[in-house]
Amino acid sequence: MTQFYTYAHYKPTGGIFYVGKGNGKRAHSFIGRNLYWKRIVKKYGNPHVEILANWDTEQDAFDHEKLLISCFREMGHSLANITDGGDGNFGFKHSVATKEKISKAHFGKKLSESEKTAIGIAKIGNKNPSFKGAIISTNILTGNQQTFVGAKELHNFGFDHSAVYKCVNKKLVSYKGHIFKRIDKE
Repeated sequence: MTQFYTYAHYKPTGGIFYVGKGNGKRAHSFIGRNLYWKRIVKKYGNPHVEILANWDTEQDAFDHEKLLISCFREMGHSLANITDGGDGNFGFKHSVATKEKISKAHFGKKLSESEKTAIGIAKIGNKNPSFKGAIISTNILTGNQQTFVGAKELHNFGFDHSAVYKCVNKKLVSYKGHIFKRIDKE
């Protein structure tokens, strides 16, 4: 059985610049990389390679790759990835076992605590540990309101992880016909 994994490439100076999915020696191979990746390596030198998580299926690895690329881009990292990663179906739902494995995935020592927290918020099913309030959603067309306690409830309602992350961090006030208001508790 082939083992798949997600991996990251870091500049020798420590900044992440690429996230990928692979098996075998792909993470350590510098063949078949895009021009942007090659320019970064030419400027900074060979990357530090880190395996982030192991997966039993290629689809799980693709899903994790997509999640990581999305999270790092939302945090302002300029990645050499040309696409958003993966080739899985849009709207794919992870199994409970996969969600648990993603929660336990190792993201390396190069991430700051705030980056780790941001990734945790964006992961499907996780709650922001510092967010102790609620989010009130108002449907623009009907005026109906619904209260969500924590990020998990908002995601379970059908909002994708990037929207949940932005709502919890007050960077998003409207999405998919809803207006959001964050209510903080002390």
